[in-house]
Amino acid sequence: MAKKKKHDSIVVVHEGYREGYFVDYISQFSPVHVNYSPCYGISASHVLETAFKKSDNGLRVIAFFDEDFERIVQRKITDENLAILAERWGQPLNVLSGTRYRELQTCNIKNANPILAISYPGAIEGLLLSIVGVPEAQLRGNSTATLKEKFNRLLENVTLTAEDKCLIDGYDKRISMMTELQQREPENKEQTRYLNSQKQILGNKKSAVIFKRFLALNISLEVLQSKRATIKTIDILLNALGL
Repeated sequence: MAKKKKHDSIVVVHEGYREGYFVDYISQFSPVHVNYSPCYGISASHVLETAFKKSDNGLRVIAFFDEDFERIVQRKITDENLAILAERWGQPLNVLSGTRYRELQTCNIKNANPILAISYPGAIEGLLLSIVGVPEAQLRGNSTATLKEKFNRLLENVTLTAEDKCLIDGYDKRISMMTELQQREPENKEQTRYLNSQKQILGNKKSAVIFKRFLALNISLEVLQSKRATIKTIDILLNALGL
């Protein structure tokens, strides 16, 4: 089946790999062309600052990150960036200050740039567990590590296709070859650093195969549509993507 022609575009500035893969999965249903700008977990302010820069270039932007940033002082939205967000949204700063991140995303009444989308409970794993039917009461208050553990147990049971297995086998073989190279020249520190970085990239690609298959098997557009009334983040993402 031919892909639908995309109209309009949006940039998703996202915290980590799974946020990017999740939006990429949703985008297959969308009439909007999506570009991605990963920030890889530095801080909520870093995600927002990147979103501000993209917005200043005239682009429509979503800033997508985890609720758990609000628990860590060094990774929270700074007062300065919260003030910038308030100005861009046309909201008094005192309305945004002290508001929990999951509620902060609902303060963008005019749907102004940048749009905020927060993964909760806790993290993207908590959001995904909620989507597939785990009651929020069972997830609320869990540490991010616990949420990841719960979600990763679901990934262990994903039924992979032959194509998936072939991809994973290829990544495993390349990782094994790099490990052998390291063992031959353990004193070569520069090579070791390079090979470790390449192994990490391949490991991420391997994990992505399993994660994307999980999404395809468990989260249809119909499932997403059914959750938008109870999970505000899903409603925000679907609206931003024209769904």
